[in-house]
Amino acid sequence: MNRKRIFIGRILLAVFALALMSLTVGAVDLPEPSKSFYVLDQSDVIDSGTEDYIVSKNAELYKETGAQIVVVTQDFVPDGDLELYAYNLFNKWGVGSSIENNGILLLLSIGDDDYWCTEGKGLEKNLTSGTIGDILADYLEPDFASQDYDAGVRKVFDALYEKVAGIYGMKTETTLSSSDGSWIRPETTNDGSYDYVQNTAERRSGRMLTILIIVIILFILFGRGNNRPRGGGGGGGGRGFFTGMFLGSMMGRNSGRGWRNSPPRGGFGGSGRGSGGFGGGRSSGGGFGGGRSGGSHSGGGGSSRGGGAGRRH
Repeated sequence: MNRKRIFIGRILLAVFALALMSLTVGAVDLPEPSKSFYVLDQSDVIDSGTEDYIVSKNAELYKETGAQIVVVTQDFVPDGDLELYAYNLFNKWGVGSSIENNGILLLLSIGDDDYWCTEGKGLEKNLTSGTIGDILADYLEPDFASQDYDAGVRKVFDALYEKVAGIYGMKTETTLSSSDGSWIRPETTNDGSYDYVQNTAERRSGRMLTILIIVIILFILFGRGNNRPRGGGGGGGGRGFFTGMFLGSMMGRNSGRGWRNSPPRGGFGGSGRGSGGFGGGRSSGGGFGGGRSGGSHSGGGGSSRGGGAGRRH
């Protein structure tokens, strides 16, 4: 009887392990960056002139600050979770400097009629989720709503460019104004994190916690077969080791998201931790070499803890 219970427990454990893996690696199938790196227009909504403009401005920005602003468009995002997809893509490509972690990734999902923008760890203090949300609402939303995606991308890119350049004290020639004529000031910050950012994190944490609790209960129920009053006493060691390893791996996968909305450590560059876990994100740097000139560019090895802002529904 005990053997049967243990066998059933192992089957259930395997099922939940597979379910957990599906949650954490569901976005692994990510596209590779384009040759230009800075624009991947899979939905064909950005004009070549705008793409060349973004690449050219980025080359200047990267040379002066190490920052990179990447724009990605596609028809649909798996499961419609733009925040997680943008987070995974950001860390796979290594957007921004590996030292400053100062990249920005703007994702437009045309078929989902939605968008999301996430920043690197080193920009969290000066480019908060609230500030990103305001920039998106002012410079992308009007054109996005009218399906003039090219115009919206160019305007919001300029706004983000000016903001990042201002953070580093970099002089630019771009003059920006919103619909009411007000300027975007580099020192402007807004520490309000919108509810939809927190709700997404809470929803994902809730799913992980539920699975973790269920797995623990299963171990308690089906692990009692090992607590026999007689016998060798060494038979449960392998299962105990496996239990610790499995639960530890689950906590490790989830810990990368635990840094969401927490302040960066030590200003720019932040902590080397926190960006692993989902989708094979890098902790800091490595990988791409950060091309600065010529026709081909690449990421500088930056990383993100997630967060950012999206369309206000």
